[in-house]
Amino acid sequence: MASRSEGIMPVTESDVNQNLPLHEDSSPEAVQISNLDDNGESIRPQAAMSVGRDADFYKMDHKKRGQAIIFVHDQFDDINLQPRTCAKHDTAITRHAFEHLSFEVKEHWNLKKRDFLATLHQVSSENHHNSDCLVVVFMSHGNVNNNKEFLCTQDFKVDTEELWKNFTADKCPSLAGKPKLFFIQACRGDNIDKGVKMKHTKALNVQVDCMHRKEDYVIPLHADMLMMWASYPGVFTAFCYIRFRTSCIHNMP
Repeated sequence: MASRSEGIMPVTESDVNQNLPLHEDSSPEAVQISNLDDNGESIRPQAAMSVGRDADFYKMDHKKRGQAIIFVHDQFDDINLQPRTCAKHDTAITRHAFEHLSFEVKEHWNLKKRDFLATLHQVSSENHHNSDCLVVVFMSHGNVNNNKEFLCTQDFKVDTEELWKNFTADKCPSLAGKPKLFFIQACRGDNIDKGVKMKHTKALNVQVDCMHRKEDYVIPLHADMLMMWASYPGVFTAFCYIRFRTSCIHNMP
């Protein structure tokens, strides 16, 4: 989910009126101001403000909900990577879910690394000013090497951060201040979660009409947890007010 910081600056009306070239389907919201001032010095990138700094909600009433890009890998050149037989089923469920939320769903199957990176770059370069948000789903194998996570395309591995590095506010200003959701279905290491067996006890012997048998079951060790980070990996949390706006998904019909 997306968070906001002082690194995103609004584009003023005077900025837009300074004869800046616009693409045919662009709008002031999608304009990215030059990173150089009149003296050629580097300045902080700017992007149009989609909502006020203190707004409690994202603006979710654009013309489009946005794109849901699904990258699916079930076959690999590396013989050590097993085919993912669950891919078709999981993709169908994912497509149905996001289509129900009015996203424009696009599937990409078994892309090689070069095509995968090119597709991400292409999506980031598109004009999203009429969209509420963006979703990227990645389904494949994954692991960690030297404490750095990676994902597997058909032919090579890529750093996990490649999924979102093209969608920062400076590189994709038409999505600045808007939710960008990334879902990764891939392993993050070799350890196996053996879980914890939940057993019925006499003290909890409650009669339930619809339950005729009292069966033990197993839950993952990390069940019922929400993992959150206050900053991007490797970046110091400089702004104490960084937060995630409420009701991005709740506002979707």
